[in-house]
Amino acid sequence: MRDKRGLPPKPVVGLGLLLLRGMSWFQNLLIPAPMRIADLTFGGWSFAEVVRTAAALGVADALACGPMTAQALAKEIGAEPERLYRLLRFATVHGVFSVASKSRLQQGPETTAFRNNALSACLREDHPNSQKHLILAVVGKQHLAAGWSELEWGVRTGGRIFERA
Repeated sequence: MRDKRGLPPKPVVGLGLLLLRGMSWFQNLLIPAPMRIADLTFGGWSFAEVVRTAAALGVADALACGPMTAQALAKEIGAEPERLYRLLRFATVHGVFSVASKSRLQQGPETTAFRNNALSACLREDHPNSQKHLILAVVGKQHLAAGWSELEWGVRTGGRIFERA
């Protein structure tokens, strides 16, 4: 059900987008407006930075051989184990990476193993549809952030926000 590039057919993509809009509508219905707007405003930015950091550190590439604890992974990629564990927990909650060990009694960098899933695999260098370089090129770049900070001016005046920045 995928084409030669591994992408689903256009009707499936269209249905998926329709479902996403429906889920967003449902979230807007259930979650109080102040909480929802805060989540949309701050959640996207922090999530994007988490994904960018995982890509920059090469987490998905290191997990290509199989699950690893956060401590072993930190040693492999040159990171601080506790901070990497927190980053991976955040990413896992949002569907990027998966937890390989299910023990609820002992959770921490030494005992919790993580593995790639379909989303995190797209952060690997060797993935046929790798998004790693795109994410590294776009997310967190100051010139892009500066441009978007001029969006209000651009909407008011019709000016080009990235040129102004």
